[in-house]
Amino acid sequence: ESKLFTPFRAAGLVTSNKPFIMRYYKLTRKTILKVPVGNAFYVYDANKLSLLALSDHHQSAITSLESSSSMDFSGTENGLIYCWNSFTEFIHHLEGHTCAVQLMSSLGNVLLSIDISNNMKVWDVKDKCLYSEIHWDHENFNISVVCHPPTYLNKVLLGSKQGKLRLLNLKTSKIIYEFEGWGSSVTVLEPAPALDVVAVGLEDGQIIIHNLKFDETVMTLKQDWGKVTTLSFRSDNNSRLLSGSSIGHLAVWDLNERNLSSVVENAHSGPIITLTCAKGDPFAFSSSTDNAIKSWIFDLPDGGARLNFHREGHSEPPLKVRFHGASDMTMISGGQDSSMRVFLGPKSWGVNMGLACYNRKEVKKKNLKFAIKMPPIIHFTTETTREEAWDSIAAVHLNAVDVSTWSFHRRKMNERLLKHPRFKDPALARAMATCITISVCGNFVFIGYNTGHVDKYNIQSGAWKHCFENNKNVAVRGLVTDSLNQWIVTGDQEGTLQWWGFSKGDKDKALSMEAGVFVMTIHRDSGLFAAALDDWSIVVLDIDTKSVVRNFYGHLNQITDMVFSSDSKWLISSSMDHSIRTFDLPSGSCIDHFTVPKPASSIALSPADEYLVSTHVDELGLYMWANRNWLSFVSLQPLKEDYVPPLLSLPATAPDVTAMDEYDSDDSDTEHEDIEVDDYVSPDQVSEDFVSIDLVPSSRWLNLANIDQIKKRSKPHDAPKVPKSAPFFLESVLGIEAQINETNELSDELAKSKIIDKSQFVLETLSPFGTLLKKGDHAAAFEKLSKMSPSNIDIEIRNLDPELGGSRCAMLQFLLMITDILKSRQHFELAQGYLSLFLKRH
Repeated sequence: ESKLFTPFRAAGLVTSNKPFIMRYYKLTRKTILKVPVGNAFYVYDANKLSLLALSDHHQSAITSLESSSSMDFSGTENGLIYCWNSFTEFIHHLEGHTCAVQLMSSLGNVLLSIDISNNMKVWDVKDKCLYSEIHWDHENFNISVVCHPPTYLNKVLLGSKQGKLRLLNLKTSKIIYEFEGWGSSVTVLEPAPALDVVAVGLEDGQIIIHNLKFDETVMTLKQDWGKVTTLSFRSDNNSRLLSGSSIGHLAVWDLNERNLSSVVENAHSGPIITLTCAKGDPFAFSSSTDNAIKSWIFDLPDGGARLNFHREGHSEPPLKVRFHGASDMTMISGGQDSSMRVFLGPKSWGVNMGLACYNRKEVKKKNLKFAIKMPPIIHFTTETTREEAWDSIAAVHLNAVDVSTWSFHRRKMNERLLKHPRFKDPALARAMATCITISVCGNFVFIGYNTGHVDKYNIQSGAWKHCFENNKNVAVRGLVTDSLNQWIVTGDQEGTLQWWGFSKGDKDKALSMEAGVFVMTIHRDSGLFAAALDDWSIVVLDIDTKSVVRNFYGHLNQITDMVFSSDSKWLISSSMDHSIRTFDLPSGSCIDHFTVPKPASSIALSPADEYLVSTHVDELGLYMWANRNWLSFVSLQPLKEDYVPPLLSLPATAPDVTAMDEYDSDDSDTEHEDIEVDDYVSPDQVSEDFVSIDLVPSSRWLNLANIDQIKKRSKPHDAPKVPKSAPFFLESVLGIEAQINETNELSDELAKSKIIDKSQFVLETLSPFGTLLKKGDHAAAFEKLSKMSPSNIDIEIRNLDPELGGSRCAMLQFLLMITDILKSRQHFELAQGYLSLFLKRH
């Protein structure tokens, strides 16, 4: 394990490029979605797409999912098939395949699985054994899809890339019938609500509604957006067929009219992988390769669909991540999909700030359907000062000279792009922005270019202010500004660090490094900034003294990002050598080093140093690491030269809500024996070594020490007046809990007699509490005292005095009661409060 960081959570992972399955619970009438993500599957509530639970991790990535009446199955890349209950409890696994399982189909207790080598295995799930096995020839019949037509006992329908279909009997392993096909590869097979009818999706865009019993085509539909990727029939007594395309369009077909009813263009930004309709409801769910799951509702007049709920992350790997503001849970990321997203805590989805596009103004005014997408975001910077007044984020795009600005407060991109007119010159046609920073005041943005120019813009108006220009045409790779707006430091690819005046742009001191500068970062509070060089070393400098403070070595490949801790004592760096190192500036040594499966492209540390967040090559998520030193004391020492860094797996996603018992109940058609489970009873004392408290309000015991001041402050100025006509009230007992006085009233004779009998005359006038004390019933006395108000407690303790009607025996029993309570190690705060007041009064 790493000394400093441990995997915490992942954010931004929603789905993968594999189909999901839907399960309906009859008992609770709930629907869940099981979505494969990497080597685990996520369980979403279909109502609002909230994440309920995660499965245990598989040994390899999930390649297919299938559902039966009582169990779910997941096939993996290494050929193992995992069997689960209706939620996330693992039952057992099936071994037999030697390569990735790509297709599965369930028929009661029989499971059919097909791997990428065209091997088909039939399993008896109940007996956990292999029933039969068939190998199909790739050239003649390469299986591409499989389905089980309803009422076809022990039979499955196989579709091939050659276009043919075969009806197979699993019990005899014989081909019952072969359908010639329609001259195109079969991509989808979906059983229709009508018996003997299936919908066949082809690669050329045709949708064939075919009758298997008579081998006749009922109707043919054709979509003009490429191959059919998925099909689904609505099950709410509506003759509609839904189809998904390879470019992300969702089509709704009217089977009665045999035509296209409506289209949802660009429902997803990638091919639609899964499209399934809810049972008996006008809802549908879809997923795509764009890392998104969407819920659609069919309530439009033309029967079309509109977006109901959606959950999405980056469709392509993020390249940069930064924390925004003083919150440890607000992260901003930008990536290859040219979008900016805000992640509020470790949620598995983010708020989309929009797509970076060149013609945003035209799209908004003319309501254009297609935007001219800008290149991927490779770097951006944020500043919280004046973020509600104007833009607070500026982003650099890959091989682009235009710089986009964004408003965090309004969650959108500005229509204006920052670009100097000089770049219209054909001689500067290959110019591109390389680095960027915003001043601490939030008014100015500085942009460095590969032509050697550094432009200063007013971020509010977009007006160009000044150019910091070198005489040599050398690419600027790093920019930092100080906390007082006095200096700006630039680093170029030749290794020159140049100090400039912030206002006038006059040159000051320059330092030459041993290699070219690749990336720079600054800690403004301390004035320290770090420059990563092309020789894989790191130089730490002071922006005020203009001198080198530290040099760090150790990385074996290009450094991708760096970040300072909040107190500037640590410098954390990531590299393409799969390592993340933590350097201690006071000692000038490396104190932590660990590796990850894929190189980190960007890292960021939360303002309170609680979390480290990282993005990785070819990964769609943001991965959060918890700082051990923030939670407890960690003894850190310089690492030895022969230290072997541990390999840490990337963090996993955590559920949004606690999975309810109703989802975990087995709602299948099979009957199971009821298991009686005793209710858990919490013990009064967890351990004899612990001291327990009651967690009662502090006014019940803490105010006892100041009861005199409270009474004096609460004393009324005027004497209470008797109302003219008092309303009727039930006779109650004074105290915190409302109780009716149920004690028997005196008889009429005693009420009329005013002569005290000799047997009734005693010097002690103990209350019920004092009587319990005198009897030695400490438990009942303490319980009665704990239900009183602070004023009543004060009166009861005062009345224990023999001069006020109490007795020495009652006072001694009170101390014994407190002693028993302290020995039991319970009610600690109450016992302390009562004892303090007793010692004060007596």
